[in-house]
Amino acid sequence: TALEHQDAPLLQVTLANALLETGDPRNVAAVRQLRDSAGLDPAVRDYLDMALKSGGTTAPPRPQA
Repeated sequence: TALEHQDAPLLQVTLANALLETGDPRNVAAVRQLRDSAGLDPAVRDYLDMALKSGGTTAPPRPQA
């Protein structure tokens, strides 16, 4: 997705919001993958955690590592 190629924090948040609004499990997984990526801005990670929790009804359970 375009999300994984974006480095600007504001655009990451904007794209993540658009993906989460669809409720598509593949999009939710893409946002989770971004959240778990190394080097992600801590503020973006915190925001994504909040966004994923608030939309948790459409998000599939996260696999345990």
